[in-house]
Amino acid sequence: MHNSGRLPDPTDRAANKLRRRAESWRYSPAMERLRAIKESNPDQYDLMSPVAHLSLGHYEAAKDCAARLGFNVSARTDSEV
Repeated sequence: MHNSGRLPDPTDRAANKLRRRAESWRYSPAMERLRAIKESNPDQYDLMSPVAHLSLGHYEAAKDCAARLGFNVSARTDSEV
């Protein structure tokens, strides 16, 4: 969709991407355990599959977006389940 021949504002595009990524993030105990392994035992983490590394990278990036936008990124409580 064109807006009088003007290109869309790239700032809005970046903000929309940040918001979509933040809204898609969900707390994952498995990813949190993988993150803990990465921090506490990098040698073991290095031996894990590339898929685990990619998955954690996407999880961490989305979590960062969620935190930047003020979403709760802490572990869910029993009342939130």
